[in-house]
Order: sequence, then C-alpha cells, then structure tokens
Amino acid sequence: MPISLHVLAPAFNLPSIDAESLAAIAYLRFGLPYGAWVLVADAANHGTKVSPFLILGEDSVEGLDAIVDYLKRISNGQWDLDGRLSKRDKTESFAMSSHLIQQFRPLVDLSLYCTAENYHEATRPAFSAGVGFPESWIIPPSRYSIAQERVQRLGLNTSDLTLPSALETQASESGPSQVFDEPSPSQNNLGEPPKPLNPKIAAQVAARKRLASLLANALDPLMHLLISSSESYLLGEHPCLADCHLLALSSLALVPKLPASFLADAIRKKYADRLDVFVRDGIKNAYGRAVTPEDALVKAPIASDDDDGDTFEAYENMDIGSGEVELPWRRPKPRSMGEVVGGFVKRAYGAGEAILAGT
Repeated sequence: MPISLHVLAPAFNLPSIDAESLAAIAYLRFGLPYGAWVLVADAANHGTKVSPFLILGEDSVEGLDAIVDYLKRISNGQWDLDGRLSKRDKTESFAMSSHLIQQFRPLVDLSLYCTAENYHEATRPAFSAGVGFPESWIIPPSRYSIAQERVQRLGLNTSDLTLPSALETQASESGPSQVFDEPSPSQNNLGEPPKPLNPKIAAQVAARKRLASLLANALDPLMHLLISSSESYLLGEHPCLADCHLLALSSLALVPKLPASFLADAIRKKYADRLDVFVRDGIKNAYGRAVTPEDALVKAPIASDDDDGDTFEAYENMDIGSGEVELPWRRPKPRSMGEVVGGFVKRAYGAGEAILAGT
C-alpha cells in the first residue's frame, strides 16, 4: 500500500493553491522513490484536518513538519531530504525554513488574500474551481481571516500598493527621494518650493519602499546563497527542506497572473535572473507540467485501497521524451451525502473558531 499525500486542489497551473501543500509535494517528489506514494487533491473534504496530510494504513499525519518527521521514522532516515547534510547545514536548512515561513509567507498572503482585486478576481475563483461545495463557501473566508492575521504586522495597506493606471505611471516615475528627501538649498534660494507630490502617489511610493524592505529581509540571505554558489539548490547539488519551502512560496508569488502584481513585480525587479531560474527549474523537477483541477479531480485514476507500487508507477514518471515529471495523481473517492454534510459541519465549526480566535 503506498503513502497517500492529501493536498488542497491545483490552482494557477500549480499542483496546489496551498504553500504548505506545494512544499510537501516537492519534499515527497525529491525524497521518495517512484511507486512509494500517490497524490490526492481532496484535503478540503476532510473536515478540520490540517493541509497537507498523509495517510499510510491506519496512520494519519497532519502538517508538513509532522510529515517530515514521520517519513524519517518509517524509513530509518532514508527519506530525509536533509539527511545527507552536515550537522551545521541541517541547522541552516531548519533556520531558513523557519525564516521563510515567518518572513516570506505573509507577503504571499498579502498578495493572494489581502489584496481585494487579487482575492476576488483570482484566489477565490481558483478555490471555486478546485474545491467542491460546500467547502468552496467555507475555506476561502477562513483562509482570508488567517492571512489577515499574518499580514497585520507588515505595516502595509494594500490600497497603497495598487493605483489607477494614470497614477501608477506617475508613481513609477517618482523616486523615493521625491517623498523622503528635503528640498535642496538651490531650490530654497530660488524661493521655489518643491512641487508637492500627489498624496496617493506619495503613499504608494512609501508603501513600495516598505515592501522592498520586507522583501529584502525575507529573501536577501537566501538569494546570496544561490547567487554565490554554482549549485542548483541552497545548500548544494541536492534539494533540502528549505528549498521546498522557497519553491512553494516563490511559485505562488510569481506564477499566478494577478490583477495587482506588485509582489511579483518587486521580486522580478530585484531577483529576476536567479530566482526565476530557481522557480522554473524547481517547477520542472518537482511539479512537472502545468496542472489543472480537472487533471487531479477528473482525469486521474480513482484512489483505491488496493493501489500498490506496480499499478501506478506509470503515473509518476520522468518521461524520457519530454523530461517532464508526471505526479502520481489519484482522483478523490466519491463522497456520500452524509460525508458531505459532516464535512460541512466540521469545516463551518472550525472556520468559526478560527475567526473568533482572530477577534
């Protein structure tokens, strides 16, 4: 019986809309042999379980950290991506993973959930396409509330990061000095006060300066490792846990086509070459071809308790012709009406608790 990894459904041509699910997919893809696992996009159907979660026989493990520890244990360390690292590099991988979750994830939340245009025109429709009723009514608002909590400390107002096109042009032409610098002595001697900047533009220039500072704090240390090394990954020629987190979050920051693309624009402005290469190669090696909800929910063979390594190996294959990874998707099992209603009650109760906890 293979391990089954359960994630939130694909979105934006990525195998999941959830950063932790994407990191888990990369971890299993890089760390486990072919035929050892299957992938099911039905995490939304399982009540209050934490996404992603893993099932093997009677064992059920929730959350990436617990999944990593479980895989280490059942494989005697063979499925530990950080197992080949030195003690110092293991500590470094853990520290970078924690840093990305604390510093980079809130910026991705800001882009996908806490910017009105992006949430209503891209993120919520993506949930609706990949998550069935009634979860499509419950999960997006719950995720939105959690994201709001994470971004509060950033000190950014998303309305200052998005402007009408006419003001956007002026803001892009207005350097930070026009907002923060004092007028030069020559200006004062001539008796000509500096021309005031439109307050909305001034607010956006200040917000973008703040965004650039937050982004530098989140990514500069890791980009230094990638740029200064000839290797493909953060700590050498093989991926580690931190690479999985960086790939997941960077993919959600750069791949979705959003109405307000301030985060992707800021990332590409500073890290264009190196991070783009990391994400492009990482997607190719970890996720393979572009994935739609239909691929995971309709076209994939149905999940079965009788699956074994010999029957599904072809569904995860580094194809010699195209060089593309084919993830081992399994279609979720149909749910009974009782399971649908039970899932609704659990989700509604859990979402209510999450919202109350944030008030």
